[in-house]
Parts: sequence; structure tokens; C-alpha cells
Amino acid sequence: MQLRHLVLAFFGILFTNLYGQNPSETTFDVRDPMTKSYNRIYASYELGFYKHYLLKEAEHIHGFGIGYTHGFSLSKTAPVFIEAGVTGLWGFDRQEYPEVLLFELVPSHDILAYPGNLKQSGNLFSISLPVSLAYKFGIGKEFCIEPFMGISARFNLLADYTHKLHCDSKEGQEILDHLSPSEFHDKTGTWQFLTMFDEDKLGEEVWRRFQFRLHIGVNAQFRHINLGIAYNIGHGPKISQTTRSSFLNVSVGYNFCVY
Repeated sequence: MQLRHLVLAFFGILFTNLYGQNPSETTFDVRDPMTKSYNRIYASYELGFYKHYLLKEAEHIHGFGIGYTHGFSLSKTAPVFIEAGVTGLWGFDRQEYPEVLLFELVPSHDILAYPGNLKQSGNLFSISLPVSLAYKFGIGKEFCIEPFMGISARFNLLADYTHKLHCDSKEGQEILDHLSPSEFHDKTGTWQFLTMFDEDKLGEEVWRRFQFRLHIGVNAQFRHINLGIAYNIGHGPKISQTTRSSFLNVSVGYNFCVY
């Protein structure tokens, strides 16, 4: 199902519940917490999918986030909200390219006589500013389901990578350890130390610092505890000219100061 179909379905459900039924069946008492503004703090797990156009499968990057959201009530009689907040996201990219790939990368180097591999270690940090439209469906007095969708501005602040060649042979490792930065790049096609925002080294592969993203998801709230899942997809500029990125987020949070 395309994202636009999900958008249309979301608004269809929203307006049906607001205007498609008898008001006495769809409105809430103004004193009901279902219609009041709130704050939420949360922690999240994020799985990033980075798809280079030359690769068949996306590379996965794992991370976690800590965030805050404020829900602005739009009506005293219906549980419709605008949610706005901020999230700090840390990502950790750990990849190991096996001996076969190393053979392909360094076909003319003597080290091919020794078994080895190429290890990649990346540390990422970004800040996301999400804004969502949300609607709560009450189930009993203490439980509700909250579908939401919106946009977010994502600022990519850190994306530093380290690459190292590892060899099972002590003699082979000594050879690898003494490669100069230029020799390392010539033999492997990458750099020992690299930031993904370095246009001089990466050219069209360089990452963008800023992106707009669309997201859609659902929260389940029991009393003050909130569990959520959301999918984020880049809309507009890709993270680079050659790579698309999307993210799956799972969060657990705590709602407070309902007023």
C-alpha cells in the first residue's frame, strides 16, 4: 500500500469519527482526560534502512533515542491533538566484510595470501523535530489507541566512520597496520577515518545535513504508560544522491501533567 493511501485512510477515519456519527456518540465530557493536553517523555529503539542504488538489500543501522512530546488538544469535545516534540537519536553501525569481499577490493595486494576481513564502525547522532496529527480511540476508562501521522525535520549532526583491515595472521596484520592512509584507500576503496559529510572525499555519496520526513504510526496508552510504533520515510531530498533512508521506531513512554 502506498503512503498516500495510508494518509487518505487516516483522514477518512478521523472525519468519520468526528462528523459521521451522532454527536452524542462521538463527543467526550470536557473533564475527560481523553480530550486534555498532555506531556510525554519516552525512550525509543530505531532501526534504520539505508538503500544504496547499487545494492540489492538495504544496510541496517541500529540506534536508540530519548525524546519529549507535547500534545495540544484541538477540541474540548473530541480527542484530536497536534503533537510536537524533539528527539535525540544515536545510531551505531557495525559491519564486517568477509574475506571474499576483501579479495575483490584488494586483488593486487600481497596480503591476499592471508585470510582477513574489513571491519567498519560508525557513530551517528541526529535531532528530529516531529509534528503529528493524532486521534484517540477510547477502550474502557483507562486504555486508548492513538493513530497519528505527520512530518518531521531531521538534522544529521554526526556520522563518523572508522575502517580497519583485520588479518588472522600476525605477519599479515603487521603489513596492514603499516599502510598509509592513501595506500589504505587505494587498496580498499574507502578511508580509515571518514565523516559522511566530507564532500571532497565522498562526492555524490556525501550525506545531507537536513531532511524532511513523513511518518505514520500508532500509540497504545494504558493509564500513564505509552507504547508506540512508527515508520518514517524520507520525502524529498534523499540522505545522499545515491542512498535512500527510512526508519522504524518502537518507543515506550510516560504521559504526565494532563490538563
